[in-house]
Amino acid sequence: MNRTTKIALGHLRPRSQDALHARLSGATTTRLSGHRLTLARLGTMGLAALTLAAFLPLLPAYLGYLHTVCAGAACPVGQLTPQAVQALQTVELSVNVFVAYTLVLTLISLLMCWSVAAVIVWRKSDEWMALLVAVMLVLMGTSYVTHLLLQQPSSWQVPALLLDILTFGVFFLVFCLFPSGRFIPSWLCWLPAGWIAWGLVTISLHQVAGFYSFHLVGFLGGLIVVVSAQVYRYRRVSTVGERQQTKWVVWGASIAIMGVVGLSLPEALVPSLVGQSRLYRLLDPCDIIQDEAARHFVASICQ
Repeated sequence: MNRTTKIALGHLRPRSQDALHARLSGATTTRLSGHRLTLARLGTMGLAALTLAAFLPLLPAYLGYLHTVCAGAACPVGQLTPQAVQALQTVELSVNVFVAYTLVLTLISLLMCWSVAAVIVWRKSDEWMALLVAVMLVLMGTSYVTHLLLQQPSSWQVPALLLDILTFGVFFLVFCLFPSGRFIPSWLCWLPAGWIAWGLVTISLHQVAGFYSFHLVGFLGGLIVVVSAQVYRYRRVSTVGERQQTKWVVWGASIAIMGVVGLSLPEALVPSLVGQSRLYRLLDPCDIIQDEAARHFVASICQ
């Protein structure tokens, strides 16, 4: 950095200095200003409103599935089976108790995701990366409901699939960019687009037996790519500050997973409840983020 540049930096406000330092060092700044900031904030609020409008009509169908005992050979994860009803009866619990318990946890999950999103917008609404994370959390608050509905043939299956595809498309986009706001490696930019394309193929096959497995394979493949890219970024590219942000997220996820192991103990005591295992749902990426990981993610974004 030459002397002229240093003198110029001395007359800039601290925020402008940070942005210029980022440009000179080749880093990417995620801070917005002016019309871009206004448009980004309006876009975030608009997407949140659209998500709410798409989600609320799904709730009655979700409650209907929770009250219905599955009589088929292959039952969706989250829906009661005859064996599960018998297991509930052995511990003197009714179907209504199960439904109330599941609904309360679903709403708590939703409120946690949306609360964390609100905190991020409140603290960092001038950074597009933070706004993108907030949008991801708003969408992922709906994953409990969409996950059950997309597995069953009904008039709500395609809307649930569309919302699920959008949710995890934004999820992949966030973790392809986190924490610097750049795609590293550069080819990673194709992953979110590939997931959307995969999802559209899934929708076209939603009436075919086994389509859900096809959908799940695509998600797991994308997740493996994202985790591998994050490991590469952490070891080869990230700065000290970016590594600290990544550590916060990993630490939070680890605590959440240990909590999952503890919560799965009742299944070992009542094996018939395995079909209604909350382990699968708690291992959903949304739940990892919205529990302990959410707090650490917010800490890394807002620091």
